[in-house]
Amino acid sequence: MVNLKINDKEIIVAEGTRLLDAIKMAGTDLPTLCNHPDLEPYGGCRLCSVEVSRNGKSWVTTACNTLVEEGLTVQTESDRAVSTRALMADLILSRTPNVPAVQRIASSLGVDEPRFATTNPEETCVLCGLCIRACHDVAKKEVLGFVERGPDRQVTMAFETYDAQACDDCNQCITYCPTGAITRLKGLPIGRKWYAHAKKWARTRQAVQYGLLAFFALLFVTTSQALQLPINISNLFSRLDPLQAIMANIAARELLPLYLPAMLTLIATILFGRVWCGWVCPLGAILQLFGPVGTRKMQSWFRMIKYGLLIVLFVMALFGSLAFMWLDPITILVRGVADPIGVILGIIEMPGFKVGTLFSMVMLVLVLGLNLIEKRFWCRYLCPLGALLGLGSKFDWIRRRVNEMSCVQCGDCVKTCPMGAINPETIQNDPAECVMCLDCADAPCPKTAITYGRQPTPRWNHEFDPGRREFIGGTATAAAGVVLLNSGLFQDKANDLIRPPGVISEKAFLDKCIRCDQCVQACATHALHPVTFGSTWDAFWTPAINGELGYCDYNCNRCGQVCPAGAIPALPLEAKRKQVMGVAVLAPSLCVNCMVCEKVCQLKAIDRIEIQKEGKLKPLPVVDPNKCNGCGQCEYKCPAPPAIKVYAPGKAPKRT
Repeated sequence: MVNLKINDKEIIVAEGTRLLDAIKMAGTDLPTLCNHPDLEPYGGCRLCSVEVSRNGKSWVTTACNTLVEEGLTVQTESDRAVSTRALMADLILSRTPNVPAVQRIASSLGVDEPRFATTNPEETCVLCGLCIRACHDVAKKEVLGFVERGPDRQVTMAFETYDAQACDDCNQCITYCPTGAITRLKGLPIGRKWYAHAKKWARTRQAVQYGLLAFFALLFVTTSQALQLPINISNLFSRLDPLQAIMANIAARELLPLYLPAMLTLIATILFGRVWCGWVCPLGAILQLFGPVGTRKMQSWFRMIKYGLLIVLFVMALFGSLAFMWLDPITILVRGVADPIGVILGIIEMPGFKVGTLFSMVMLVLVLGLNLIEKRFWCRYLCPLGALLGLGSKFDWIRRRVNEMSCVQCGDCVKTCPMGAINPETIQNDPAECVMCLDCADAPCPKTAITYGRQPTPRWNHEFDPGRREFIGGTATAAAGVVLLNSGLFQDKANDLIRPPGVISEKAFLDKCIRCDQCVQACATHALHPVTFGSTWDAFWTPAINGELGYCDYNCNRCGQVCPAGAIPALPLEAKRKQVMGVAVLAPSLCVNCMVCEKVCQLKAIDRIEIQKEGKLKPLPVVDPNKCNGCGQCEYKCPAPPAIKVYAPGKAPKRT
């Protein structure tokens, strides 16, 4: 055993112990770039310099390759030791001014800016020799070595042959490089296979994501044009949406079979995290295309907003209300695109509906515009579906992993993360915020430290985990929403709505309708329009028939076929034809006796009688309420509106 004194502290260590290890035992850490416990010490960086003395003599030496001696006195913070380390840090920083690992060490020694100029500010190699020693001592390949001297010195392969077969198989040197320079040195093929693998998966994600976006666009077009696909999958993305599925099932108090496909999304989330957001969501695919990457401009508490919105939707669903389901991303995208198309085509004309259309457009524009502040701003801070999937990702099986022994915290992955999910200090991420886009692995990581696999890490206690405050705030907001919906404030409850065919109970309809607007898209004759103002708050943005703008086609049942929640029953065409939506009522004083209504009535529910008018016998339409189903074609085709008007069942007034 050897007795020595370190910083005035006497310690006893085993003979043959290196001074650097003894200093660590004494509770002091020294910086180093060229030392690794697996390899023989080199003393190249000289950042571990200390002042030692014995028998009245003192000198400065490197601690990594100096063995302890009996009676040795060591000072790690003497002026000579600190100034030597600072000078070496300055020299290394001058050679590699943009390497984070060097910057951190230099800053800890009081060197924030290099004093010496460099002709190659992009240099990352500090000539520590760790890769060469790893190649010789660990891999036993002896492929790497130094060439040239002084400022021209560099790491390369023997005779600069750049033989990929000899060098690219093991990649063991990558782990030992303290700056990540080994994968970026000119001509060296080290890490290329790893990068090719990472790039392959990143490109696969992009192909899947934008392929599904194109598929969504195809479904959107076919639904808007009321085209029949071989298989009814026009509402597929809604049926895969677990937010819609869970809230609709809770509000309806029943199991809705149409939403069973959402189980696939939940299973995928448990297995692979938020893959829906990074691989499937069409709105997420659009938001992935632009915006500043890797930024964190907003405060951390902004991430909690989406959890608060999720709680609002959940609590309101418990009270049987889906009034705020227009916050679902699929709904935002569908409405934000479909309603402007309706305006362009002249389908949506009434002032009330123009307000709703404007609101739909503003919602989508706002979501897209926020992306200019931070990429995927909506996904990070506001999306309730993202919050739901984030909670599921706490239990995922496959997730992003970082090899802490290899990572040099260069920050390249932080700069490429579209969600800002990677902590710049720890390089770790909250799995609830990661959308599994794989961009961080495709950066590429200079240390190949990022992989995706099973990681039994703690599920909670991450940077952006929701807490009691979010639950209380969301619950209070939901309670206020329920009170507002039932207050009657700014409502006109007398305005009874004409619902799509097959809807019997208004309450049952509202309990299931998710405000997705797909029935409005699918309506070939544009009879269905979203309700905005002039009715109850709970009916906001639900579909209703407006006979002034369109009529329910006798030969169409598309609205029930595309409804993902079953709020509009998916009736066969024959059954749909028998459904009563309302009844037409004539105002004789307004009628111009043209009998257009009689000609267009699909059910022959309008007869005629002869009346004396202006000294002549003229025909007057007579509606048979037992035959009329309230399709609205008579109202739509009437040249003298509102001579004939359709009312909800049991709500028809007597008109004169």
